[in-house]
Amino acid sequence: MNFGEDAVVLKNLSKENQSIPKNKTLIKAIENSDISFLQELLVSDSRFEDISGLSKFYKCKLLPLLTEFLDQPLRLEAIQCIYEIMTDTGNIDAFSKTLIDRSVDFNKLVFLKGKIDYLKYLQRSKAENKAENEHVEQNQ
Repeated sequence: MNFGEDAVVLKNLSKENQSIPKNKTLIKAIENSDISFLQELLVSDSRFEDISGLSKFYKCKLLPLLTEFLDQPLRLEAIQCIYEIMTDTGNIDAFSKTLIDRSVDFNKLVFLKGKIDYLKYLQRSKAENKAENEHVEQNQ
């Protein structure tokens, strides 16, 4: 080996060493459900490289976390990462379960909003009836 080849080998080793801590921090972020770190990941240019370095287990754990970004400004990047993970792992169970859970949560929210609106309506109608009764009593 000459000096030029040694420099290339060292450069490649340093790139590998730089990517290892990134994967460790990404794994920690997945384990801790650190949405802010995942947001930084989605913005970074190396997101596909970082995700491809994960094991299938962590990729499947990452899918539900990425669904949190589907209703936020980074939805396009999240969808790209979800697509990449799903084509890589071939496992859609985690993603479909998460989407079903989000759908159920949304339906619960709609139901609760309907209940709240109904209670507000009852409260308003009671107040109006009370005001009418007081007005009628004053006129008599």
